[in-house]
Amino acid sequence: MLAALAWVVVAIPIGGGGLALSFRDTLADSFDERLTSLLGILMGSAEIAPSGDIVLARALGDPRFEQVYSGWYWSISHDQRNALRSRSLWDQELVAQTGPVSATPRLRTVRDALGKRLRVAEQTVDLPGIAVPVTFAIAGDLATLEADARDFNRLLWLSLIALGGGLVLAILAQVSFGLRPLRKVTANIEQVRIGTAQTLQTTGTRELDTLVEEINTLLDQNRRTLDRARANAADLAHALKTPLSVIRSAMSQDKSDDLVQVAAMQRIIDRHLARAASAGPRRGVMTPVQPVIAALVHGMTKIHSERALAFETHVDDGARFAGDAEDLEEMLGNLLDNACKWARSRVAVTARLRQHRLEIEIEDDGPGMSREQQALGIERGQRFDESTPGTGLGLAIVSDLAALYDGAFALGSSPLGGVKAQLQLPAPVTQAP
Repeated sequence: MLAALAWVVVAIPIGGGGLALSFRDTLADSFDERLTSLLGILMGSAEIAPSGDIVLARALGDPRFEQVYSGWYWSISHDQRNALRSRSLWDQELVAQTGPVSATPRLRTVRDALGKRLRVAEQTVDLPGIAVPVTFAIAGDLATLEADARDFNRLLWLSLIALGGGLVLAILAQVSFGLRPLRKVTANIEQVRIGTAQTLQTTGTRELDTLVEEINTLLDQNRRTLDRARANAADLAHALKTPLSVIRSAMSQDKSDDLVQVAAMQRIIDRHLARAASAGPRRGVMTPVQPVIAALVHGMTKIHSERALAFETHVDDGARFAGDAEDLEEMLGNLLDNACKWARSRVAVTARLRQHRLEIEIEDDGPGMSREQQALGIERGQRFDESTPGTGLGLAIVSDLAALYDGAFALGSSPLGGVKAQLQLPAPVTQAP
């Protein structure tokens, strides 16, 4: 579009300038032809009277030669004096340039006594009965030519401006109309990305519909590939989980390295099973935080009912997570489970919104962790107390999922005396009131 507009901006002035110059040259040639024609009429009207003087048999017929200082003059001279001149000259003289006798006129540009630019056509001829050559001259006011040129230029540039404006509007309309199907495809892709549509809609444009069909085929193929990969990972994990559990049970009395390796394999399978089940970030998906925390706290209360733990929850109104509920449940479930395992009597959960970020803190009043343990706590398979049930993968899974959502996860010390798990996750740009 910019290239087309640049061409219009450059081509129209160049073309207009060329037309203006060409028209001016044509006007000038036409003006000279008119003067030459009047000069011929003037010479044809001249006669020699019996007294030997030059007289005009008939007038030229143009009233401007009768109007004083009109800018249109004629004169007939010989012996360096005017024998006859037009009334329009009044008290002035049209000084002719004496030249050799010729069959063609001479043309020149002069100014009269009033400063007007005149175009003069002159011709020196021999007349019978007069001993010296006679010079005939016709002068025309160039203001007429200038006025015609100005009128033409005004009309020309108005027309070219209108033409250029029409071309610009046509270009804009063509680009706008031509890109409308692409904007439709863009909107469809956005809907597919945020999850409100599964495929692209056809546009009615043959060339673009071919592209749409190929993209739909690719989307369907990727969807099937992803579903198959997740299913295969889950199937593999489940298939290996039971045999490993049997082997581990059979070797429960064995303290050899083989049991350690089996336990490591069990942790790896659990980790990949959790990752295979995660949905990952999807634009437009929002999960309310309060129901998820409430459901998890209710579940933990039942699981650890024999310990009578006290749960404190503080959740901002309208707090939402920009992601799937399953992933939020996976992260908070692991953190709450760890807090409940180590807590003596209290577990506190806080969720707040800060600048489109969701901050969640889970604290307990357990024995806590040293700074070194806090730094190592999120590493996969890291366990600090083998007497407590678990695989050591919970915090690593939380860290992986937080990173998947461009979030952050860290461990610190809680004022309650135990560990504070700090989780930062994306929140929707527009929050619920």
